[in-house]
Amino acid sequence: MNRIEIKRTNWVVFVTALLSGLIFTAFTFYETAYPRRGPDTGQFRFGFSSDETLMYALVSLFLVVLLILLWKRIAPCHVAALTFVTSVLLHNLILSVTIGWVGIAAMMILFFGVLLTICMIIFNFFVNRRLKKQVLIRE
Repeated sequence: MNRIEIKRTNWVVFVTALLSGLIFTAFTFYETAYPRRGPDTGQFRFGFSSDETLMYALVSLFLVVLLILLWKRIAPCHVAALTFVTSVLLHNLILSVTIGWVGIAAMMILFFGVLLTICMIIFNFFVNRRLKKQVLIRE
C-alpha cells in the first residue's frame, strides 16, 4: 500500500461517512417534521433558539478555521480531522434547529464521527509506520 492508496482510502471512508450522516440528518428532519402517532408525539419539534444557534455557530466556525489553518501540518491525519469537524457540524446543525429527544440523533452522529476519526488515525499511524519501515529496508 502506498501513500496514494492511503489517501484514496481515507477520502472514500470520509465521503461514505458524510453521505451516511447527511442521509441520517435528512431522515431525522423528516421524522421531526412529520411525526408518527404514538405516546411520544409531542416530545420533539423544530425550534430555534438564537443563543444556542450562536454558540453552535461559533464552535463550528472555530473548528473550521482551525482545520483550515492546520491542514498542511496534520498531513497524514487531515482527512480524519475533517471527519471529526464534519460530524461536529452535523451535530451542531441538528441541535440548533430541533428541541427534544431528537438530540439523541445528533449525539449518535457525533459518537460515530469520533469513533471513525479514532479508527482513521490508528489506521494512518500503522500504515505510515509500515511504509517507513519499507523505505528503511530498501535503503
